[in-house]
Amino acid sequence: MPVYTYTNLDDPLVPGGAFAHGINNAGQIVGGYIGASRNGGFLYSGGTFTALDDPLGADGTTAFGINNAGQIVGDYFDASNNLHSFFYVGGTFSILDDPLGTLGTFANGINDAGQIVGQYRDANGKGHGFLYDPSRGVFPPTSPSTTPQAITPLPATSTTQVRSSGST
Repeated sequence: MPVYTYTNLDDPLVPGGAFAHGINNAGQIVGGYIGASRNGGFLYSGGTFTALDDPLGADGTTAFGINNAGQIVGDYFDASNNLHSFFYVGGTFSILDDPLGTLGTFANGINDAGQIVGQYRDANGKGHGFLYDPSRGVFPPTSPSTTPQAITPLPATSTTQVRSSGST
């Protein structure tokens, strides 16, 4: 019978626990944690936890996917409790909201081509899957009103850094 080894990913500074959601080929792991005053996202790399807290994420941030370039996607709740997705690279968070996602956008995966998958909720509350393709700048399939500016960079207000130990 095979023997399996599990590694505990609980940050000792986080009282409520941690949840792993994504891993890349370098073994970098992203996820979320339950903190004493708020929830947050994290990057676990080389045995070290780094907090990933979107500056607009007043009610918490969670990271769900990471590719081999260290690009991260996830979501956050703003001060009005609205759900938004983010794209994180090189210390900068960018908003990633589907134009038809009036009730929220949720990004949960990114591949090495930078394509992002997830879902959004329309004005009627119906969920729709999406693929964001950066080479096309659109969320297919969508209506003709979709704009190519789907990723909106935020000001660099965060000091969090992603340190990729894998190939870039």
